[in-house]
Amino acid sequence: MKKNFILRLGVLALVLTLITMPLVSGTYAKYVTQAEGTATARVAKWGVNVTVDADDLFGPAYFGDKVKPVDKNKPTTWVDPQGESPNFSNITVNAQSDDLVLTPGTKGSLKFSITGKPEVAVGISIGPGADDMGNTVDSIVTYDDKWKVPIKKENGGYSATLEDYHPLEFQFKAEIIDDSQMEIGVFDTAYLYLFIDDSQAISWTTNQVSLTYDKLIDALSKLWLDEFPPNTDLAKIVEVSNKKGNGNYELSWEWPFLSTSLPIGTDLSKDEKDTYLGNLEDAPTITFNLKITVTQID
Repeated sequence: MKKNFILRLGVLALVLTLITMPLVSGTYAKYVTQAEGTATARVAKWGVNVTVDADDLFGPAYFGDKVKPVDKNKPTTWVDPQGESPNFSNITVNAQSDDLVLTPGTKGSLKFSITGKPEVAVGISIGPGADDMGNTVDSIVTYDDKWKVPIKKENGGYSATLEDYHPLEFQFKAEIIDDSQMEIGVFDTAYLYLFIDDSQAISWTTNQVSLTYDKLIDALSKLWLDEFPPNTDLAKIVEVSNKKGNGNYELSWEWPFLSTSLPIGTDLSKDEKDTYLGNLEDAPTITFNLKITVTQID
């Protein structure tokens, strides 16, 4: 009887040993392969700034010829003709009301800037914006349909047919920093001018070139078609030799006071065309509508 008890006790101990072995084995050495991954990221910097200043585009009054040449015929403060002792000294154009006007001999400009060093690839477009009603317009510069003049008849008088007359000349320029001048401590403002040749290729030049309406629109449509890689300093995307842009641009217009071209055939002289427009009861209008957009490239 005692032997059976001892035998049973031994069998029970063996069973308990077998049951507890897997539990105990976890505390001994073994093969283990593991991998973990973690990362923290910040948002890539954008930091692009675009500003537009149209305060000097048109004016109700314009400077005369007694100011410094750079300001001659540019917009200035309007003088109320009905005010007490109105002073028109050094003013050659002054509207009867404070309407914005333009006339032969006057000029104005719209300035804008593009700066920043985004950490993403970007594209830059310059094109027409929206009108006062929020509708996108067709062109950066829009002449209304009253900019038309008559055609002379060969036997005298004028025909009933009218032709378009767009007398304004334009310049698009980038303000630059000349490294060679900075080396000798000269910091005069200088410019590069946008130019488009007969093959429709655009370039920047130090020559003060003027563009017709059609050439201006063509040139701006071809500007900055390529994308710019990450970390591009947008203030310096215009560069010719040692002349680098600083991000400031100016779109200017001028209605030339004098013309060196003579009438051809039945064409009116420039003075006759200008005078015809000035005598219209319903005066022609012109509108600038510029939108600069900097967009991330996917």
